[in-house]
Amino acid sequence: MGKTFHEGSVAQAESSVKGTFGYLDPEYFQYHFYREGSDGYSFGVVLLQLITGKHVHVVEASEMTHVTEWVEKKSEISDIVDPRLKGSYQKMSIEKAIDLAKKCTLSNSSSRPTMGHVLSELTVCWEIEKTRASPWFYMI
Repeated sequence: MGKTFHEGSVAQAESSVKGTFGYLDPEYFQYHFYREGSDGYSFGVVLLQLITGKHVHVVEASEMTHVTEWVEKKSEISDIVDPRLKGSYQKMSIEKAIDLAKKCTLSNSSSRPTMGHVLSELTVCWEIEKTRASPWFYMI
C-alpha cells in the first residue's frame, strides 16, 4: 500500500492510498480506510469496462454516469455488452461475469466477494466460453 523513497540520505515512507477517481472504493472516501474489498471494487470497475467497452465515466446525452450506474440502468444484456462483440459470447458466461462485476462494486466492501472467489467465478466463465469456441465435432 505504501511505498518507500529516499530523500537525501533519509528513507521516508508514504502510506496514503493512491488511485484514479472512478476506480477507488467509494468507502475509502467516506472512512479514509482501505479495506479488504477495496481491490475487488477496482477490479469490478475494470471488468465492467471490459464487458461494456465503456470508459469509467460514461457520457450519454450530455450526462456523465459512472459505468456501474450505467449498467444498473440497463435491463437487457444486449444493451450492456460491447456491441463490437457482435454476440460472439456465451450468454450464460457474460451474465455470470456481469453479475460478478456488480457484486465486486457493491457499496459495502464486506458484501463484496474475495479476490479468490472472483478468480474462481472467472474460471467458470472461461470454461463456459471455451464450449462456444470449440465446435461440437472436436468433442467426439
